[in-house]
Parts: sequence; structure tokens; C-alpha cells
Amino acid sequence: MFLRRSRVATRAIALALLGVAACQHYVPATVNDLERMNRVRVRLSEPLEVELMDLTANNATLLDGEVVRWDDESLILSVWWVEAMGGLEFRGVGETVEVPRDQIAELEERKISVFQTVGLAALLVAGMVLIGSAFSGAGSSGEDGEDPPPQ
Repeated sequence: MFLRRSRVATRAIALALLGVAACQHYVPATVNDLERMNRVRVRLSEPLEVELMDLTANNATLLDGEVVRWDDESLILSVWWVEAMGGLEFRGVGETVEVPRDQIAELEERKISVFQTVGLAALLVAGMVLIGSAFSGAGSSGEDGEDPPPQ
């Protein structure tokens, strides 16, 4: 019985964590609003060549990553995602990329919506509990997890 409940709880937690990722959105920002480790999306006014671990992404127009630092001339990112002209997409592993500030057309900061996240997590957990309780009696062969008496 305990094992069955822990499986339901584990599934509920996994689905809730999956839901947390869905409750994010990007809001307009300026470089002066940023702090280190903020997750940002940068749209470029001019395509940029981005060196990733295994390849070079030519004509990159969008970068998604974390802020490392910035100054008057550039924004330094740890890049996780790159989109290039023509729709090509590349996955990064945190490579450091320097973006000249005059090439930043649009800057957005990722935000987590607390209310949506809590609401979605509560719905997922409630759904998993209902599903688990509906099937809790199915397939049991004895009471309280005991084996049935021998024939």
C-alpha cells in the first residue's frame, strides 16, 4: 500500500515539476535591469557568428542564456539556445558569447509566474491523487498487502 502511494506521489511531483517549466514567460527588459544569472532572450539587429562547442552558428539572430556580465560596450551571456536566419536552431551548453550592445534589438528577461505555477501544480497533484485513489483497489489479492491463504 505504501509503495503504491509513493509511486502516485512520485508521479504527481514529476508532473508538477514539468508544469513549473510551462509557467514562464519573457518580459521586456533593459541591460540596466539585469543581474548576474538572470535568464534572458536577446534578439539581434544584425546577425552574429556564435561559436558553440561543436560548431559555429552563422547568422545568429536570437540568443537565449544567462547573464554573465555587461558593460558599456557589450553583454556577456552563457548561451543555452541559438536561433539563426532561416529557422536553424542550435543547442548550447553554456558557451560564453559576447554581444555588442549596439547589436541588441530587443532584450527580454524570463520570469516565473508564481500563481500559475502553484495553480498548475495543485491541479496536477489533485488529478494524480484522484487517479491513484480510483485504481487503489484494482489488482489487490489480499487485505493490507497480505498474500491470500493457500488453497
